[in-house]
Amino acid sequence: MGLELYLDLLSASCRAVYIFARKNRIPFELRTVDLREGQHLSDAFAQVNPLQKVPVLKDGDFVLTESVAILLYLARKYKVPDHWYPQDPQACARVDEYLAWQHTALRRNCLRALWHKVMLPVFLGELVSPETLAATLAELDMALQVLEGKFLQDKAFLTGPHISLADLVAITELMHRVNVTVRSGLAMVVNGSAEPSAQLLVSSIGVVGTAEENRGHSARFFEFLTKELDLAEDRIMIRFFPLERWQIGKKGTVMTFL
Repeated sequence: MGLELYLDLLSASCRAVYIFARKNRIPFELRTVDLREGQHLSDAFAQVNPLQKVPVLKDGDFVLTESVAILLYLARKYKVPDHWYPQDPQACARVDEYLAWQHTALRRNCLRALWHKVMLPVFLGELVSPETLAATLAELDMALQVLEGKFLQDKAFLTGPHISLADLVAITELMHRVNVTVRSGLAMVVNGSAEPSAQLLVSSIGVVGTAEENRGHSARFFEFLTKELDLAEDRIMIRFFPLERWQIGKKGTVMTFL
């Protein structure tokens, strides 16, 4: 049996693994695990991953969990272009630095914001107090400040002049947009321009500065996803919608996120 990837593209971690494998033409068999249906909690899936989480990589008898570990395994085994995970020790360390930081900072806070603003009130009917929501968004804002101020700064990408695993992990996480007004800089990009690219994509990987600076920076990521990461028949698209229009395409080939 060849490479198998157990994924649900609702998950940001799964999207990063999926996009990376597709972009680098790594052959794999997709094993969809529907989180909404609770398939990850089944006895059958527990035989694959006792932790009952996705993503999971299975390469023959070798089973690997955790998205970052999977991405690094794929990058090393399939000898992908160097910019993804550089051989240069210092450039590689910068990617490692971001990947180590994001797991307990950006990812944690994005997930909390998504649950408190969307999942709990909209899907589970559970009220979240204004104080709790405000605290959650404040923590997310702090993480975004670090993302912009420490990692991105004025560079083309998070760790340097070329795209890396750090950028892929960041932008798949930030597909889960919870509110464009979380950051004033992001609000400028969306509300200050009628350009299709600005309306279609504004991730938090935008320099906080003038609206024009932000638009240009975010547009590079839009181009990156729609052209450089074009996935043909199962291309992933991102759009902005108000909270009440949050939706996911049932077919799984085109997904729409806040």
